[in-house]
This record gives sequence, C-alpha cells and structure tokens, in this order.
Amino acid sequence: RRRLARLKSDRSTWDTHWKELRDSIFPWAGNWLDSDQQNDGSKKVDPIVSVGREALQTLAAGMQGGLTPRSERWFGLAMSHKNEGEKHDQPTELWLDKCTSLILDILAASNFYHASAQMYEDLGLFGTSVMYVEPDFKTVVTFRHLSVGEYYIADDWKGRADTIYREFEMSARNLIEEFGEENVSEPVKAMAKSRPDERVKVIHAVYPRKDGEEGSVNPLRMPYASIYFEAATNDQAKALRVDGFPKFPFLVCRWQVHGEDVYGHSPAMYALADIKQARDMLIDMADMVGNIARPPMQGPDSLDNTELTLDSGSLTLIPRGEFAAGARIEPIIGYQADAMKVYQVIQEVQNNIRNAFFYQVFMMFSGDESKSMTATEVLERKQVRLTQLGPVLERLQTELFGPLIDIIFERCSDVGILPEIPEGMEGGEQIDVQYKSALAKASDYSRVTNMQQFLSVCMNLSQIPGLLDNIDIDSTVRALAENLDIPPELIR
Repeated sequence: RRRLARLKSDRSTWDTHWKELRDSIFPWAGNWLDSDQQNDGSKKVDPIVSVGREALQTLAAGMQGGLTPRSERWFGLAMSHKNEGEKHDQPTELWLDKCTSLILDILAASNFYHASAQMYEDLGLFGTSVMYVEPDFKTVVTFRHLSVGEYYIADDWKGRADTIYREFEMSARNLIEEFGEENVSEPVKAMAKSRPDERVKVIHAVYPRKDGEEGSVNPLRMPYASIYFEAATNDQAKALRVDGFPKFPFLVCRWQVHGEDVYGHSPAMYALADIKQARDMLIDMADMVGNIARPPMQGPDSLDNTELTLDSGSLTLIPRGEFAAGARIEPIIGYQADAMKVYQVIQEVQNNIRNAFFYQVFMMFSGDESKSMTATEVLERKQVRLTQLGPVLERLQTELFGPLIDIIFERCSDVGILPEIPEGMEGGEQIDVQYKSALAKASDYSRVTNMQQFLSVCMNLSQIPGLLDNIDIDSTVRALAENLDIPPELIR
C-alpha cells in the first residue's frame, strides 16, 4: 500500500494532461474511478472539433491493419543461431511454420484483435497502453485492455515495465463469489447482505518477487507475485488472494519515452495545441460567417415599435421625413473579412494535426494513393515515409509483440499443444520473431531492392566468363523467399 501511494504520486502530474487530451479529442477514453471523472456514458462529443478524433482513429486503424492484420501472417518464427553459412534445415523451418500458424490461430480465436484496437487508440492518444494476458481453458489465452487511469506502472533498471498496480471495482456480491467470504473484510460481508450490488474498490498488484524461483510451479514461489486486496483496508488486513505468475502477464507499450519517464508521450500530446487552436478558429469563423449573413443592424429610433425583419425580400417602412434626412437601416460595421482565407488558415492547422498523427503514412495503406504508381514506386515511397515510424515500430516489437508471442508460445508448451519437435532439433535453442506485416515489410523493403539491384547488375555483366559462379543461387533464392514471406514448403 505504501508503494501504491508512491506510484499514485508519481502519476499525478500525468493525470491532468491525460484528462485534457481526453476532453479535447476522445471523451470516452480513460477510466478514472473518482466520481467526477468516471466514464459513465454521459460524455458528449464536441461537435466543433473532429480532425483530431479523425486522425486518431485513422492512426489506430492503420496500426491494426498495418501491424497486426487478422487475415495475414504478420509474423514468423526462425532459429536465432541460423547464419549465412548454415545449411538449409527444412524440417525445422516447417516446424516453426506450424508453430506460427498455431499462435495466429489462437490469436484469431481469442479477443486479441478487439483488445489491440483499443490499445492502438490509447497509444495514439495517451502514449501508453496496457493489455492483461490471462490463461483461458477454451482459447488458451484471453486479453483484457486496461484503460488509462486504472493502472500505475513501474520499470526495472533497464526501462522495462515489471510492476503494475491496477484499481478496479467489483460489487460486494461478486467479490465474495470470486475470493470467498472468508477472505473479504467484515464491512464487505455486511454490505453483501444489505447492499449486494454496491461497488467495492479492489487493487491487483503484480511485481517481481525478491525470492522468486524461475521455473517454479508453486504460485507462491513464482518470479512474479500477484496480490489482490481491498483498497479500504489497512496494511495488516488479510489479502483477498496471494498468487503468482511465471512471467509478467501485462503487455505495457509506450509510443515514445523521454529520459527516465515511465509513461509514454503520444502524437496527441504534440497536436494538442493545434487542436485547441483549430477549435477556437472554427468558432470565430462561424461567428464571422454569421455576421456576414446576418450582420448587427442600426436604424432610426422611430422604428422602435415597428415590426422589423431582415428576411430576404422583406420591406421595412421608414417615415418619409426621416428617410429624406438620410435615416437608413444598415449594418453597424462594414464587414470586409474573407471567410475563405480564414478557412485556408484553419486547413493548414488541421494538416498540422494530421501530420502529428502520421495521417499520410497510414493512409498509404488504403490504396487510394497508390493507384497511379507502380508497385516498386509504392513500396519505395512507403519506405521513405515509414522512416518516421522506425523508432515506434522498434519499441512496439520490443514491448508488445515479442512478449505477446513469447507468452503464447510458453502457454502452448505448458498445455502440450505445440507440434511434435522434429528429430535433430536440440532443446533450449533460442527462437527469434520475424515481423512480416505490411508496415514491417515496407520499412525493411531496402533488403529486397538491394538484392534485386545486385542480381540486375550481375545479369547485365553475365557475359564476363565465370562471373555468375560467384553467386550462390540456392542461398540467394532462399534469402529472397524469406524476405518476401514465401511459405517454406515451397522451397526445397
């Protein structure tokens, strides 16, 4: 509990900024348990600002389709010891291909793609996103996205998240059903009898055990402690449950981290000032257009009791004497503003917002931009633009995809559903993950283009005797097949 208080203090400066981002861009995001900030369905979208929300949703959809598309093999497995001088081992490659298919099938059968879509939204908006991976009897694993506001994070000395304190609520009745009546406090027991649906705040803490043992099957000796307790109880109160995990069960990913920050920085943080400016300018432009269409008017005081209308084609009579004296019904001020020029400035600000969310990068994968270009030109242009996302992709592979695949692979091994290991394959060997999604392939396209250019030059010089003898055709074909994601069963 003392550590939770410290983590709350460390996060307090972020909360203010996160709530400002939520209110300005996506009012339904985040989940703070304090009553004035709770996401209870009463939030209303700001009808004036839409470009920030549009850019955020484009980013989330682009990351889902470009990094983890449900219909594609967005990653593959390979032995880490393999090098250029090593012989082709088809049985091992086929086994790794079957393992890849198994993991992809497990992800498709679970709720991963639904939860990951929420993760990408949080990454673009808040810069930090968390997913809880739980064992599941039917689907092997199941995923739970945690909203910003309900968790507190701490990193190890290498900057990797290894501690999570999560706040959530359960009804008194459900608390007893989940943890047993003998483990809950006396106030909760009484509440379950008189007010069974009243909510109780619960803390779930997961952190490294100092005396944890790698490979232990005893939950109390596993490397990561898992403790549930009621938030309202004191340090001496009994925990609701004490358990353990062999691996850290949370996937914590950050968009960009500065210095020793635990929480990440997001595209929305960089765009927030422009989003506010665009909103103010749109309000001013609406007032401007209103003043041009229906300007404030002035006229003689003799019209005080006269029915005055400014509708098109209407007629308001002015006394003859006052009209002869120059009295008129006319605008108080002469409005010379050019609404189109103002709108152009607003569009420039909106483009700045889209650029902050890498809008053009993710729109490349929609296909609209590529209709007038060859496939090579499309890939080359994608490669140039994707250099902007290089650090983000590297961080996602390290913090999200790598740990995700590792957890599922070990879970498959524990329940005995991995394919039979081929003869000659030694146990305990390191397996690497190779990412093959559209974004990963586009960013690595230089390897394929370099090989294509090399082969083209060699073919142009093929009349030189003995030149082609320097090329290992079999290794070249396998390298191309690997980079182009050709199924291993097609290569002898």
